[in-house]
Amino acid sequence: MESIAKVEKIIAAEGPAPGDYEKDGLLYCGKCHTPKEFRGSFLGMVKVVPCLCRCRSEKLAAEEQQRKAEKRQARSIAVPAFLKAICRIGTLQLMTVRIRA
Repeated sequence: MESIAKVEKIIAAEGPAPGDYEKDGLLYCGKCHTPKEFRGSFLGMVKVVPCLCRCRSEKLAAEEQQRKAEKRQARSIAVPAFLKAICRIGTLQLMTVRIRA
């Protein structure tokens, strides 16, 4: 319930963008012409709640993909550096063993 309230606050804080319009008592996106609000009934009460339009949803999905790609890239850069460090440590240990032997 708490996360739903957070999402509602975030969407409501954005407010209507220029070009948005009202149709059938709901707010519609001026770019993709899909609803930005949803009318639902729960326990006999009808409530209009904010939702993501198609273009906003696609934008958030693209941002999430970009974030994941950057995270993968950061990991792929860190792993070779980590392996090089391990190899250096291993080489030092081998040299120490040879000197003692």
